[in-house]
Amino acid sequence: MLDVVMKYCNNYFVRSLEELTMSFDSATKTITSTINFEEKYIAGQYIKITGSILNDSVCKIASATSNTIVVVEDLLDEPSIDCKLQGLAPSKEFLSLVAKIKADVDSDKYSDVTEIERGDTKIKYGDMSKLSWEEDYKKSLIPYIKVRVA
Repeated sequence: MLDVVMKYCNNYFVRSLEELTMSFDSATKTITSTINFEEKYIAGQYIKITGSILNDSVCKIASATSNTIVVVEDLLDEPSIDCKLQGLAPSKEFLSLVAKIKADVDSDKYSDVTEIERGDTKIKYGDMSKLSWEEDYKKSLIPYIKVRVA
């Protein structure tokens, strides 16, 4: 959910960017490279991986050592590939807000709205006060939204 809300806000709270060759191990949830991760990344920090074939995502670091990062989320096996690794620094307030959004989504709060399509028209019916998390949290997310530049 964190990745989805960050994408909605067009804000990944990027603090650093590395372009490097990485490999991914699903059994150990490990990312391996030749750089010293320990100097730049810490347990609890979030990272964004892009440019991989199977592992583009936002992950939380469980631990970082000289050339490995272990993440909390599942990874898929992937041999050495050139990727971008971004160190992220979302605020505690933003993370708390995302936790509330996730709890609402997980509780099926928005399941009372049904959408059907009739040609080019979409029709929504049901309890419209439960439209979507985006509508529900739009005002709360405003401070975190970055303008999209074309």
